[in-house]
Amino acid sequence: MKIKHIVLIILLSGLAAGPATGQKAILRDRHQKGNIASFTDRIYEAFPEGTGWKKGDLKLTYVSRLDEHGNKLHDQMTHADGRPGNRYVYDINAQNQRARLTLTDGQGKMVRWIEYYYNGHGQLIEDQSYSPDSIPEKRFIYIYDDLGRVIEDYTFLGDGTLNMRFTYTYDEAGNPATNRRYSREGQLLKTVEYTFNAQGYMATQTERDADGKALKSLRFTYDWDATGNWTRKVTFEEGNPAELVEREIQYRP
Repeated sequence: MKIKHIVLIILLSGLAAGPATGQKAILRDRHQKGNIASFTDRIYEAFPEGTGWKKGDLKLTYVSRLDEHGNKLHDQMTHADGRPGNRYVYDINAQNQRARLTLTDGQGKMVRWIEYYYNGHGQLIEDQSYSPDSIPEKRFIYIYDDLGRVIEDYTFLGDGTLNMRFTYTYDEAGNPATNRRYSREGQLLKTVEYTFNAQGYMATQTERDADGKALKSLRFTYDWDATGNWTRKVTFEEGNPAELVEREIQYRP
């Protein structure tokens, strides 16, 4: 059973293309095509060159392995100098859902682990992160509309205190259109607006403050393989090339 409508976007302050440290990550890329066994993302700096861009230095590498249903089994990050970085290991339950994520650092030391909980419709309704000592950290609660889309989520601190609230709207194709972030007191902090390309991947992302002033504008371009999966992604920030991701995909026979 695939989770078709969970499109929780990783909203990072930076441009890194690899996994986040746990929560609000995409559980499954619903647009990937073919039976992918693994893929390797090499993340480079990118710089302007004439009217285009040029590839800079390698920053990070991520190797991701997937099962036959498209679930990630693990991600391994490696630094540019070859040092191992964070490792993300995902446990999948009998219902073909992510049940747990375990994050360890480059020395194999646990950083945190996260448990995921679902309702009878297979929708993710809660995830809870824990410290290596099993002390509760952040908890996310997800609210859905009648179409099975996340329209609201709440984050709570380890002591149960409300931390932030997020709301979501969608375009006619079912892609996220806006994400609004509110403080625990209910004050609007930021709005993030999205557009998507014909393949269903993000084309632009614009962050605005509470008054609507643009804070950051990102644009994404892609190259595709014969199967229809992207193999190169360039991120432009304020119109300037900022990051390049080259993806090498291994398909099952």
